[in-house]
Amino acid sequence: MVENSQLDFNRTVKKKTPEEVQAQRVQLIESLSDLRLRQVQRIPEFQPLLPDMDVDSPETQPLFLPSQFAENQRSELRLTPLAQIEYKLREGAAYEYLDKVRDAITLYNKFRKGNIGLGGRAKTRAANYIHTLWSEVTTAWHAYEVHRKALLVLGLSRDDQALQPLIREQLKGKSGLSQKPGQTKEAEPWFWRVGRPSNLSDNETNEWIQEMNRVRWFRVRAIRDRALEEREILEQEFSRTLRSFETQAKIWKALAEDCRPQQPGRRAYAEKQGAMYSELGNRCMAAKNGLPKLIQDDLTKEEKKQDHEAKRVQKLAESENSFAEDLGKVFLLILSHSLTQYSDCLR
Repeated sequence: MVENSQLDFNRTVKKKTPEEVQAQRVQLIESLSDLRLRQVQRIPEFQPLLPDMDVDSPETQPLFLPSQFAENQRSELRLTPLAQIEYKLREGAAYEYLDKVRDAITLYNKFRKGNIGLGGRAKTRAANYIHTLWSEVTTAWHAYEVHRKALLVLGLSRDDQALQPLIREQLKGKSGLSQKPGQTKEAEPWFWRVGRPSNLSDNETNEWIQEMNRVRWFRVRAIRDRALEEREILEQEFSRTLRSFETQAKIWKALAEDCRPQQPGRRAYAEKQGAMYSELGNRCMAAKNGLPKLIQDDLTKEEKKQDHEAKRVQKLAESENSFAEDLGKVFLLILSHSLTQYSDCLR
């Protein structure tokens, strides 16, 4: 979705180099151009509504989705059928991001519950990783809120019990934590019960959660298997392509040697073709040998992004804690002053 690309751009733009920002903007421009072309083809009345695209900031351009129009405007522009489709898509996406919030909180709890690693460097990396996990929680939360706000415009009831407003203070849960005595009776935020059968005992609830975890595990394993399959296919394609180039080079070199002295043109052409296929084979081999370095470079780049995001989240958390501490001090000061005045009045 173009909307997801815009959100991702705005979320990560500070971590990218100017070259990466420009490349991502080019991709956004292409996606926006394709979207607007399809919109005009589907609804010609859209043409006068679409302004010229600002190529310097495609991440801020409106998408003119049905959810961005009032109900009467959707009727005038014949957007009602598209609004129904968008509602179904966003409803599914909202449930999907609630799943991601739950999974991210579970993973965060598992790593947060104890010290990880020995030594200062290991603990620092572990702390950065924990902050990265928390950023995944907030990313899924923001995405859920985006879809829910659009669903409200498209007709979702504000009293809907399945897709309720989700606030930052609710981003917690017991999943992934060792339960202390009496903790199982503590109420969890509403999104942990979405999709869960009602009137379950504690044991039945744990069994249901365990079953959902199994489903997610098999889903992730299927994704891993597809990735491994793609890797095997790529390796086989490299091998077949390399053998093909080597075979073609041998054939053309043999033809060049078989040419009679009276056929210099044919010999030159055959040698040229043989040299071309030899060069293609060398490039193919170099590309195959360079794969590990490309993968390592991508992993290093991703690790730097995660470290940067973790530091940003940590700085934000420290700022929030500092604000809370200052607010607490002000409150205590006011309370102390009030008690002093009250004491003076009693005297």
